[in-house]
Amino acid sequence: MIKRKLKYCKGCHQLRYLFSHGLCEYCDKKRKQETRGKLYIKPQSDRRAIEAVTYKRICDLIDDEARETKQLGCIFCGRDVSTPCDHHHVDGRSEYYLMKAWIKRAHGSCHRMYHDTSIHTWPWLDGFLLRMKGIDRCLYEKELRRLDK
Repeated sequence: MIKRKLKYCKGCHQLRYLFSHGLCEYCDKKRKQETRGKLYIKPQSDRRAIEAVTYKRICDLIDDEARETKQLGCIFCGRDVSTPCDHHHVDGRSEYYLMKAWIKRAHGSCHRMYHDTSIHTWPWLDGFLLRMKGIDRCLYEKELRRLDK
C-alpha cells in the first residue's frame, strides 16, 4: 500500500492529501466543474494561422494575374474558371505550400473529383496529363504511375 503524505492544497491552502494538480480531491472537483466547457484545443496553431493569411494573399495574387493575362483555365479540365475558384497544390502540401508557381486555379467540382474519385473516371484526364507535363516532368510521371495502378 502506498503511503501518502499530507501536503498543502493550492486551492484551499489546508493540509490534505493531494489528488491532482497540487489540489485536494474537493478542490480538484471544483476546478473541473468551473472549467467544464472552457478547455479547448485551438482550431489552428499560431504558425498555421499566419500561413493561412499568407496563403490567402498568394491565392489572390494568382487570381489577379490570371485575370490580367487572360489565363483563366482550370488545371484539370482546361475550361475558364469563374471568380470563386479552388486552388490546387500541384505537388501536394509539401515545402512548396506557399510558392506561387505550385498553386493552380481549378473548378471546385474538378478539384473534388481529382481528390475523391479514381483517376480512371476523370473525363478530362488526357488534357490534364498534357498540362502536368508542361508544369513538371516528375509530376507528370507521378500521375502516369497513378494511372497504371
